[in-house]
Amino acid sequence: MADSLKTGRDVLASRVFVLSSPEELARAAAGRLWGIARERAMVLGRTGKEAKGISMALSGGGTPRLTFATLSSE
Repeated sequence: MADSLKTGRDVLASRVFVLSSPEELARAAAGRLWGIARERAMVLGRTGKEAKGISMALSGGGTPRLTFATLSSE
């Protein structure tokens, strides 16, 4: 049974995405972040809690900058 459990590191290591450019990575990351935000808002709605906002932080240099620019343009 314990063999079926994965640590956070194992889960992250099992999904590798190779994209052709930083811009493509930013678009993919922005899409994933929107999906997470929508999912969280739906969960809060089902529990009767109003979603007043969702906070997120990305660390790094140019990739997060491009991701935030993509998010703000949608």
